[in-house]
Amino acid sequence: MQDTGTGFPTGPGCRRDAEARPRRRPDRALRIGFVLDIAGYGRRTVPERDEVRRRLRELVDAMLAACGLRLDSRVVDHQWTGDGINAVLPNDIDPPAVLGVLIRSLAAKLTADNTRHTDRIRVRMAIGVGLIERGVAGFGGPVIVDINRLVDSDAVRSALSGDHSADLAVALSDQAYTLI
Repeated sequence: MQDTGTGFPTGPGCRRDAEARPRRRPDRALRIGFVLDIAGYGRRTVPERDEVRRRLRELVDAMLAACGLRLDSRVVDHQWTGDGINAVLPNDIDPPAVLGVLIRSLAAKLTADNTRHTDRIRVRMAIGVGLIERGVAGFGGPVIVDINRLVDSDAVRSALSGDHSADLAVALSDQAYTLI
């Protein structure tokens, strides 16, 4: 037998309606994630790396502020990677509106930052949308894997190395591209 209102089975031995519904796991959700990676990081001295990481933090803060967000694990969950960051945006944002602002604001802030410093920062960025998990070892799920592969792909590396005037190369996953 089925309940006519919910379509869930009823009767002896069947679970109640609320118990039969799929439950959302609190450690994963459909979200937008992005990865930033500094090109040429390993060729810098230790003091230069420290300075570049400090500047990257300022760039990320400014980029997120342009979207009304802040780099706070309760707002934008993130993990620093040494020469970059993995970040996950809140699930209540408007992806088409935010993605364009993220990219344009990072490009503008990066250009402004590079005019003030002799050590030019060049950044590879990848953006994806999908199921993102948070476990004890950090982020997981296919989106995190995909955008980390994208940011390290030959295509993105070549786009940045092939245009010496560019400070930013951006790759969008198929799902992110479809949203905008």
